[in-house]
Amino acid sequence: MLREPQQPPDNDSFYKLTRQNVLDGWRILLNERIKQLRTERGLSQVELAEKLGISKQSVSNWENDNIQPSIEMLLRLSHIFSVSTDYLLGEDSRQFLEITGLNQKYIPHIQQIIDDLKQ
Repeated sequence: MLREPQQPPDNDSFYKLTRQNVLDGWRILLNERIKQLRTERGLSQVELAEKLGISKQSVSNWENDNIQPSIEMLLRLSHIFSVSTDYLLGEDSRQFLEITGLNQKYIPHIQQIIDDLKQ
């Protein structure tokens, strides 16, 4: 018995399905990432809001996945938390330390400490 070949989804349906899956994953990860970074740094929602110059309600809405931060706020969050926007969005798992202004002779020592702590 021969089966009829299945038709692949049309491009529009495939695009919508794929795009929605990506957006759903992004939203969940972003709100969790913001809360994780805030709590790891011992900041309340009020304190983070003050640093960003916004209301506590905005931070709460981000963390509860009611709204998404603007691109400007993503950039400001990345600076406050010393992470890349890719990290906030779940595209990169690396975290960075801000060493701007640090004497260059200390950087290798700090890197050694980090390497030792990873072991």
